[in-house]
Amino acid sequence: PQEPPLPRNSPAATRPRSLLERLAVLVQGSSGKLRARFVDSGLLTFSAGTSNDAVVLWDASGRRIRSWSALEAPFPLVSQGTRRLFALTYRTGLRALPLDGGPVRPALALPSRSGGFVLAAAHASPDGALLLALGGSDPLELWSRSPRGSRRSVRLRWNGAELEALAFAPRGERLLVAGRGSGRRGLLSLYDAGGSLLAEHPFDAVCKAVAVSPQGDRFAVGTTSGGLYLGSLAAPSTPPSAVEVEARGRELAFSCAAHVGTTRAVAFSPDGSLLYSAACSERHDRRELGVWSTAERKLLREVELEFPPVSLDVSSDGSLLAVGEEEGRAELRAASPEKPGEDPPARNSRPPHEPTTGAEREGSPSRSARPGAAERRKASSPRDRLRGEGPRR
Repeated sequence: PQEPPLPRNSPAATRPRSLLERLAVLVQGSSGKLRARFVDSGLLTFSAGTSNDAVVLWDASGRRIRSWSALEAPFPLVSQGTRRLFALTYRTGLRALPLDGGPVRPALALPSRSGGFVLAAAHASPDGALLLALGGSDPLELWSRSPRGSRRSVRLRWNGAELEALAFAPRGERLLVAGRGSGRRGLLSLYDAGGSLLAEHPFDAVCKAVAVSPQGDRFAVGTTSGGLYLGSLAAPSTPPSAVEVEARGRELAFSCAAHVGTTRAVAFSPDGSLLYSAACSERHDRRELGVWSTAERKLLREVELEFPPVSLDVSSDGSLLAVGEEEGRAELRAASPEKPGEDPPARNSRPPHEPTTGAEREGSPSRSARPGAAERRKASSPRDRLRGEGPRR
């Protein structure tokens, strides 16, 4: 499918783009955690549980094409595989909302759940097959609908305490479930399409984000300690390796996690060569967006965000990155430079801080104690290659 061109008011319309350069800002109301996903006809932004429009479809110039109210889409979903818009409700189950303004159609009838649901993910295939993962106070469930319309469900064996993220593989052959295990530890579980548990991986910190590459061969996990992990779906029992930054201070070499604060969102480029990650630390008033080379395990560039990030999504041609944010905002950024050989280098390393296993780094210096951008550039060299370490068991 063809992605929309750059907005006409984008800086990239008149000069070469740099990696992660901000091209446009979309505002949907004044509150709410906004998620942004690309579809065939534009960009969808959606936010559940707010008084604003629940879903808005934008065109290439940043104008609203149409919107759906919270009554029409109380729990909006954009499916993986074929990117379609669905609305999940307690009473009617899953409904398909056509982007062209056609009539709403039932997609999957669901029985009532005593505990409702707090997290859901859908996968739609071109042949009409549909997968839906539901999690809440009730047990984690995997629903499927065949192209002929028959449905079945299976309860998944989830050994964690709290769900945080769900993700399907591109063809729906795998389901990844991330969240909190025991105490402050994290847990990632991998299932096949039939709901059988393939592997479990514990982490030192709660898993907050998960994504699968478009090729379906690897996955990425973000944690509350700022960790960023890469794993292989070809060998699901192999523990994911931690992506850590090897940096150099003024006197001593030290290592730190990929981000300060919680890694809230992760996404792969269409060819799987790049990994994007976004993080936020309320304690240190810091919001970060980074892009990594998955082959070289090297940070390519990192920029600061104005608002806390919520979601990441990359256009199918790999040119645009959509960043959903709090306060009802979304940003369009350059997912790749116009001339890769002339792109600026990665931002220099941060001052050292002591790692912890909690949601924040207890040993990190306060924001007021951190040097400015110019001082950081003088005091430290560019980030070196990443080194991998598996999650502790």
